[in-house]
Amino acid sequence: MEPIVDEEKCISCGKCKKVCPSINQQYLNSSEPDVFAFSAEEKVLYDSSSGGVFTFLAEHILQMDGYVVGAAFDSTFHVNHVVIHTVEELDKIRRSKYLQSSTGETYRQTKELLEKGEYVLYSGCPCQIAGLLRFLEKDYDKLYTVEVLCHGVPSPKLFQEHLKNCFGGRENIKDVEFRSREGWATLFRVKLKNGVVRTSSNDRGVYMQSYLQDVNLRASCFQCQYSKLPRQGDVTIGDLWTAGYLKLSFEYRKGVSVVLVNSEKGKGLFQDALSKSGYQFHVQKLYGESVESPCNIKLLNENIFSASAGHSDVSKRHDFFENCSKMEFERAVHASLHKFDVGLMLFMSDNYGSIATNYALYRAINETGRKAAVLNHLFFKGNNESIRFAREHMKLCGDFMENNDWQSANQCFDTFVVGSDMSWNWTLTPLDKILPFMMFGFVDETKRIISYAPSFGERKGMDEDARALCSYYLKRFDAVSVREDYGVDMCKELFGIHAKQVLDPVLLCKREVWDELGAKSQIKFDEKYLLAYILEPTQYKRQVILEAAKKLNKELVVILDMEVNVEANRRTMNMGENIVVPGFIDWLAYFQHADYIITDSFHGACFSMMYRKKFVAIKARQKARFDSLAKLTECPSLFFEDGSPSLKADYIFPEIDYESVHERIELKRREALEWLHSALNIEIKPKSDNASVKMMLQLYESLREKEDSINGIKRQYALGNC
Repeated sequence: MEPIVDEEKCISCGKCKKVCPSINQQYLNSSEPDVFAFSAEEKVLYDSSSGGVFTFLAEHILQMDGYVVGAAFDSTFHVNHVVIHTVEELDKIRRSKYLQSSTGETYRQTKELLEKGEYVLYSGCPCQIAGLLRFLEKDYDKLYTVEVLCHGVPSPKLFQEHLKNCFGGRENIKDVEFRSREGWATLFRVKLKNGVVRTSSNDRGVYMQSYLQDVNLRASCFQCQYSKLPRQGDVTIGDLWTAGYLKLSFEYRKGVSVVLVNSEKGKGLFQDALSKSGYQFHVQKLYGESVESPCNIKLLNENIFSASAGHSDVSKRHDFFENCSKMEFERAVHASLHKFDVGLMLFMSDNYGSIATNYALYRAINETGRKAAVLNHLFFKGNNESIRFAREHMKLCGDFMENNDWQSANQCFDTFVVGSDMSWNWTLTPLDKILPFMMFGFVDETKRIISYAPSFGERKGMDEDARALCSYYLKRFDAVSVREDYGVDMCKELFGIHAKQVLDPVLLCKREVWDELGAKSQIKFDEKYLLAYILEPTQYKRQVILEAAKKLNKELVVILDMEVNVEANRRTMNMGENIVVPGFIDWLAYFQHADYIITDSFHGACFSMMYRKKFVAIKARQKARFDSLAKLTECPSLFFEDGSPSLKADYIFPEIDYESVHERIELKRREALEWLHSALNIEIKPKSDNASVKMMLQLYESLREKEDSINGIKRQYALGNC
């Protein structure tokens, strides 16, 4: 809401300028108000956003047959100031509403009530209180003003657009809460008429991000004249966010308000409201007369002294509103606050090789000039080593999107890439996870969809319906690449699509990338050692490792898989203190400093080659991966079957012509990077027609019915009913 002067009707009386609070600034209250911490009983807290003090003040006036003015939603979820006269009406003007409220006719109504000798409590933002006082032009004994500490006022128009885009419009909505009533929460909650409740936290919900990061605020809020002492209202109320740092004499975690008593009238109102209330409450004086150890009131709530938006970059707000003129609100928020180009779906299992491939692909995409963020909020949401490493070294969507929020992902990114390792392995991950996530079933038709070097695992375990579904989803991709040569054949034979074989991301990054990480390790490597990195321990592998260490006269360091059968693997290896459990960076350092390496890991073999180590690899898990690597490097003598007699030779580490090996890898690396660059720029193709969508839905339902039947049988067995 902004003033517009109709020049044809203006008579130049100057009255608008005379009553304008921004031109005629007045600061009449105390510059050193008494300050209190306040928290009401739980019943009041449940109906409040903070400590519940407004309920006490308002009910006191209403019980004197007075009137209270406050901000309320109307039926269209616009916020307007309204006048109430009964306690039953109070709930609609309680609780925070992070929108600009229209004061409408309430200034005139307030003046009329005061002229009749009625009590009026007027609540609002400090600028609205200032506007009322200038409008009235004189003080009234029965007028009390309460101002709310204000972060700034967002655009009502954009809020309406958000309700339409994300919740189907106001006609589908029953209620909106900017601050959930469940304790002193900070949750944005929308209740739909069909009973569905949608909730988002302040740091992940798109609307609250636009508000709290100041891009959606009115321009004048960046230089607010009213966020300072002396305050405008008789009483100022707000959240006491720093309660945890104060020595409060009561429990505050379900909500506590900071209260500034700015005038004698405000002091009388506060005291009378507390003394005549029927509710229980806690109150503690923090600053003012008779306080033995007054707190530093500048630490209570920053909006007491300055506009929080005043510390923000105004140009970011300008960019946001420019974006809003060209795109939907939610996309404009992401374009302004989260400037990412690529949404990256990764298989984030608790495995060193998985961490390496994920980071390598993330780095490779960023080095093309695009900015990637990992879609961890849709699939992997745990706290394993993979997630911990990603939090420190990669940008994660879980930092600014709610779990399972695929809508925000579509609003944020134009391009989606699914990454390497076991992304399409249906023997490890159910198809009802692979299809919507790893094969991007959630992605809009207008987006670019790419795969870089995922692995299928094995052919087994896929019936005709599942094959047809995978074929449908894969044909939506704009560019498909796979890691192994057999993956190319599977794409053609099973799914009818062309795929390009590309290099594993670990080899896509140059050695300097890994040296940079490994250099952060704090481990001191003094002794020369043989490193054994083993995913699937057997007695045979144990014997080979021990014999090799003895013949080489080397110390032995053993690293096992950190995810699967940990204790059983330890017992099988039975190597006591030689077994270490490093984090990923230390894992890299162990490879960097080893003299010799024995591994049954595909990625263990990759890093052995990268660091030019003498090594042998024992094929384990998807053996075709090793064959593919042997073919690429033309080094078949480095790869052995488990139990191979050759491993028991006197000297099992063959000489390796690393110059030739790295030349071949470099050629493939350049070829893969060229493919990736091309894929990221490829024209987006039409994804599907209505007939294929209908077929897909039928197939998906058929697959779900089969899984439900199988799961039902499993449950019966588990319960002993079969």
